[in-house]
Amino acid sequence: MLRMHGVVDTPLCVTELQPLSVAARWPARPLACAVHRAGAMHLYLTARHFELTEAIREHVQQHIVRAVEEHADPHDLNRVEVQLSVGQRDARYRCHVLVQLPKHRDLNVSEEGKDLYAAIDLAQKRLVRALVDNRQRDQTTQKHPKKFSWGRIARILRSVR
Repeated sequence: MLRMHGVVDTPLCVTELQPLSVAARWPARPLACAVHRAGAMHLYLTARHFELTEAIREHVQQHIVRAVEEHADPHDLNRVEVQLSVGQRDARYRCHVLVQLPKHRDLNVSEEGKDLYAAIDLAQKRLVRALVDNRQRDQTTQKHPKKFSWGRIARILRSVR
């Protein structure tokens, strides 16, 4: 169960403070909305220009976080940021997801929709595709480190003589 230290309401962003265990060591300072630590992964959830409800939080947890946990190695997940926002003039809903992986590999996905839930679902689909591509790329490089390595070229040239 996640216990929050406090809630600060600002006109642009509803911001929750750090969990009690972290806030006890450092001075309390607002972070980007909900901070949840599951294992080694930090989840930052931010709502801009509207109030973050429990239903939206559950939808993000079910769609984005579950998809990230299923398609990425849990030891590789450092941080997941989800920013939900509403446009000022055009009233378009945006969902921006940043997944920070080791070796300075970040996955950025941004989607817009007429409905907030639709934007979250579109971002989830693109994020799953990016995570699957990343995993397949890693598996391919592990199986075939270098197709034309210098050692292989030397062996081929020795066999030609």
